[in-house]
This record gives sequence, structure tokens and C-alpha cells, in this order.
Amino acid sequence: MSLRAVVGLEVHVQLSTASKLFSRSPSLSLPPNEAVSPLDAAHPGVLPLLSKKAVQIALKSAMLLNCTVNRASSFDRKHYFYADMPAGYQITQQANPIAKNGRFEFFLLNEKSDERRMVDVLQVQLEQDSGKSIHEGKGSLIDLNRSGCALVEIVTAPQLKSGLEAASFVKQLRLLFIHHQISYGLMHKGQMRVDANVSLAKGNWNGERTEIKNMNSMAHVESAIEYEIQRQKEMMERGEKVVFETRTVDTRGRTVCMREKEKTDYRFMHEPNIPTLRISDRLMEESRRSIESPPLHERLINECRFTAYSAVHLSEDESLSQFISVCWEEGREETSLPSIGGELFMEWLLEVKQICQRRKYEYPPSRKGFHRGFLSLIRLVRDGEITRLTALDTLRELIDGEGTIDVEKYLNEKELWRIRDEVEMDREARALIDELTENERRKAMEGHKKTKIKLRNGLIAKMRKRIDADDAMKTFERIL
Repeated sequence: MSLRAVVGLEVHVQLSTASKLFSRSPSLSLPPNEAVSPLDAAHPGVLPLLSKKAVQIALKSAMLLNCTVNRASSFDRKHYFYADMPAGYQITQQANPIAKNGRFEFFLLNEKSDERRMVDVLQVQLEQDSGKSIHEGKGSLIDLNRSGCALVEIVTAPQLKSGLEAASFVKQLRLLFIHHQISYGLMHKGQMRVDANVSLAKGNWNGERTEIKNMNSMAHVESAIEYEIQRQKEMMERGEKVVFETRTVDTRGRTVCMREKEKTDYRFMHEPNIPTLRISDRLMEESRRSIESPPLHERLINECRFTAYSAVHLSEDESLSQFISVCWEEGREETSLPSIGGELFMEWLLEVKQICQRRKYEYPPSRKGFHRGFLSLIRLVRDGEITRLTALDTLRELIDGEGTIDVEKYLNEKELWRIRDEVEMDREARALIDELTENERRKAMEGHKKTKIKLRNGLIAKMRKRIDADDAMKTFERIL
């Protein structure tokens, strides 16, 4: 029986509240230490006041994760001593969180297939963030602007099996939370940070786990977990023991030891300054009503037959997601995204990307009306009204041209509609055969590949790309 990886995640998500969890200090980006109240700096005698907005957003996140909401939850103190935690403890919800027992369905983001995965969510808990330590040379600087910002921590069951699965889960969770305004989700700004517990198992035996802290990019989530799985496998093959430790991620996406970890006693205790958080029916209903339509990537998958890989890729990029949204909103019935479908749309979007890259243009083009011409062009290709070569030439005109181009009018003026008349194709093909030498004609009759390709390309050029390559080849096969 082979070793298998066991991965559980703790995802810390900064909520999109204007103020912090227990103080009225702004949670927006400001110069260092300019968003710090006496509570955030742990001045004696200052009491916390829970943000209703943070509770509403936490409730919404729990509902999106199909959790059971705890109608009476409480807060705890988690004691540990870091310079960026001036109180010496964090206010969290370890014992009695706001929600438990959820599940989240997601796609494994693999270009080759759309496999569905499910992971159990053990709990969703409200907590305050710590400050930020900035290490410079031999000293460290402390910025308390982030201290006290509202977080939800999402704890999954150890059911993930790889770095790819973990990254797929986090990507789709992030898109869901951004769409529903749970968080801005800017990982490079620390608004979403991921910890992973990684171990190996075999049968009923479970190995020692290591904890990877503060992964703040999708690339690191995948690479660091994969590296750690491989590192532990190699250690076990050498007969070495995996040590219970905290690890971080270096610039190359590999895990490195931060410190060996002991079974820490955080001395959890009930937070005496915050009463029991009781969720009313009205607050539950307000949170439920604030859940809108599904996020863009889910709609692309379910309504437009996009692959999960493509849908998530488009949704993650702000420019592409805006372009897709405009295409969706303004496409008419025959040029709507559901009508065109994901495969054909992605095929032609790739052509747009390649043309823009060669010309050093912005991608996707933001010029007014481009999306309309683009959708019209794809529809004409789908319906067989124009050939692929004509479509590529027209697409270049759409990208290069100034102002809006009416695609159908342009094709009418240039007389570029596809030719289907076999009589016309045969006449032009016979003229080309007549121009061949005796030796070339003999080779064509014998099915010589290069000669047939030469004839095919000649016919396409003679008919100004208005004949499809397959039609051209079939024409010569019919005549010869």
C-alpha cells in the first residue's frame, strides 16, 4: 500500500468592513500606524465593541459554505507573545464558533478534465488580525494598522490530497468571496492567507504533520504543498523521522523550517469582555437576502459550457472578467455566450491574445464596440458563413481598426462570404490543373501529397480565402 498525502487548510480571510472587528479604526490602507486605536494598541481599560457588519459578512460566508450557523456563539482569548500582538492574546472563536459542519464543492483545475471535488468545512470563526512585523537588517519594525482587522478563519477537514487540489479550492473560494463582497481577496496585500497542515498516511497509519504558514499567493499554495509532500516522502524513504514543525515558503516556492513546534498550550479562556453573540432571525434573513447570483466562473461553467479551468482563469483576471461580463450582457440571442459556448469562445479569444501580443496591443482590447464585432465574428464562423482564414483577417481588422466595425457590413463590402457552390469551385480547380506540367498532373492523379497541398493552397488563394481548406481538398479529389 503506497503513501498518500493528507492536507488540511486554514484560510484567513480579511472581511470587507470599513472598520475593524472591535474598534472603529478604519481597515483601509494608510501609512504605518495611522489606523490604530487605543484598543488596537492594547491600552489598559479599553473594551471591545463587536462590529455588526463583520457579523453579517461572516454569516454570509458561512451560508455560502453550507455551514450550520450557531445561533449563540462566543469568543475566546488565544494567548501567544509576538511583538505584533500587543495584548499578548488574540480574540478568536475556538470553542464555540459562529458556524460549523459545512461543505464546499469545487473543480480540480486541470486542463484535461473537469473533476469535481468536495471538502468538509469544520468551522468558520470570527477573529481579529495581528499587526505586521517588518524585518530590516538586525532590527524589526511593527505596523499595527492591520491589528484588530476583522477576519474569518475557515478550517477544512484534512481531506485534500495534493497541492493542485488545495490551490483549486482556494482559487474558487476566493472568487466566491470576492463576488459576494465578503473580501477584496488581494492576496499580495495579506487579505487572504493560507496555512496548510501536511502529513503522509498509509492504511490506518498517520504520519507526523508539518504546518506551512502564511502562503499569500496561489502559486505558493500549490508549489509549497507539493514540495512538502515530496520532502516527507524522501525523508521516510531514507528512514528519517518527520518532525512536528512550522515551515514557511521561500522565493522559489519551497518550504523551509521556521521553528520546531512543540505542543503549544495557548491557554484558551473565555473572553470576559464580550457577551454571547446571539444571531436573530432578522440578521439571518438579512444575510441570506444579500446572497446574489452565482459568481462568474460558475455561470460560465453551468450556462455556457466553459471548462472549469478556462472559467476560473477568465474570472481571476480583472480585465478578462470585465470583457466576459460585457460580452455576456450585450450579446444577442444568436451571439450570446450560452449560444456560442465555451470551447469556440476560448479558441478565438486565444487568437485575439496572439494578435495583440504580436502587435504589442492591450489584451483584451477595450475599444468600444470590439466585443460586439468579436461575438458576431464567432457566430459567423460557427454557422459556416465565413472561412477560418477570412475570420482571422477580419479579426485583425477589428483589432487594428479605429472605431467600431460592423462585421457583416465589412464582409459585404469586401465580398468575403464563404463560397459553397461546387460548380464554381470545380471551374476554378480545373483551371489550376490545366496550368500544371505533365509531371505535376501525373503526381496529382497518383495522390502525391505535396502536389495536392500546392493545388489546395492555390485554389484558396485564387478564391480569396472564401473556400474552406477541406472543401478545396475535396474539390480536387472529386475532379482527379
